[in-house]
Amino acid sequence: MQRINSQIMKSYNALNILKLVRRNAPISRSELVQRMGLTSASVINITNEMLQSGFLIQSGRTNEGGLGRKSLLLDVRADAAYVIGVHLSTENVIVAVSDLRNGLDGLITRPLESRSGQGILDQIVCELEESLAQTGIERSRILGVGLSLPGPLDIEKGMIINPPNFPDLADTPIRELLERRLELPVCCDRETNNAVLAESESGRAAGFKTAFFISLFRTGVGGGVIAGGNILHGFCDSAGEIGHTTVDIAGPRCSCGSFGCLEALVSEDALLRRVHTLCRMNSDQACTQDPQTLEELFRLSEEGDALCQFVVNEAASYISVALGNAINLYSPEIIVLGGTLPQMSGQLVEMVRRKIHARTYPRQCSRILVVPSSLGDTVFVRGAVAHAWEQFLPVLLDGGKTAADAQTPL
Repeated sequence: MQRINSQIMKSYNALNILKLVRRNAPISRSELVQRMGLTSASVINITNEMLQSGFLIQSGRTNEGGLGRKSLLLDVRADAAYVIGVHLSTENVIVAVSDLRNGLDGLITRPLESRSGQGILDQIVCELEESLAQTGIERSRILGVGLSLPGPLDIEKGMIINPPNFPDLADTPIRELLERRLELPVCCDRETNNAVLAESESGRAAGFKTAFFISLFRTGVGGGVIAGGNILHGFCDSAGEIGHTTVDIAGPRCSCGSFGCLEALVSEDALLRRVHTLCRMNSDQACTQDPQTLEELFRLSEEGDALCQFVVNEAASYISVALGNAINLYSPEIIVLGGTLPQMSGQLVEMVRRKIHARTYPRQCSRILVVPSSLGDTVFVRGAVAHAWEQFLPVLLDGGKTAADAQTPL
């Protein structure tokens, strides 16, 4: 048992060293010792093994102290291994291949062609095969595939449970089905869990121990939590489901069956209905601006149209109410807004930020960072990639294989 625990710890340390090198390369071993809190001997042993197996490479030397022998600088060997990331949303299927340095290649973004379970699986396989073909990377060099999926999920079983926006995927063992078709290992997590993982590794939440990510799409809202530096999954993998928190008890019925959910009040259809209703109510006034799309609504709001600005501000209020509850529950240092709506409207992001900072309780509200995602449309596929590295890279590290061995299937 002690030997197994030692192996697990060594693999954990090796994975974290790889992350640090990837994020800070070129970096010396002495800096790794300081950042990791490990002994010099441990860092030297682990990095020597990773140099020998081809995961790390030498990247010159530096004289940190000015005297004596120069310190070795380390970098990641980008082509040592690859994973594939896939994001399924209510709008698109996004696929990309990632090298060990976290670069994305073969990035494909296609509108979702079908809402049927079989149609969705077929499109995922099709886009993945095309992405891989674009890169020219041999299939045998792929360690595995990470999926960013709408919830709720049973992550351990790799099963989609009963997603409100994808009823035909209910109780689908998506991991097993895709592993069979792709002949590759597959892992999955909720799209917002993967997104907050990506933000904490290479985005706006990097360096923070607590963070909340909210995704705001045209037809879906979700959330993910980093607590103590780790993703908080909660009971039945349901932590952070902010889209189905109630923000108006007299609100409309949501696709989940409840009433007044955030998702039901800030979707594209809901916002456009609200504008059209207000236009009819103000028919005695000249209501010449009647937007037909979300893009028009945000544009008119930013141009100063009173009705459109009222609706966007009302949406920001609903979002800030839900985020206020998240603050009381999770106390994040930073809130990251991702998805379609924040990308479309900087005004919406600013309205939400002001409302959060204006809250009088808890006292730290004014100090919480409220920012749009810096990773844009790729945040969810990058999260799928990050999750895949965490799941499959330790298998390679534990096996003591070299980079050349990675060309054979695991």
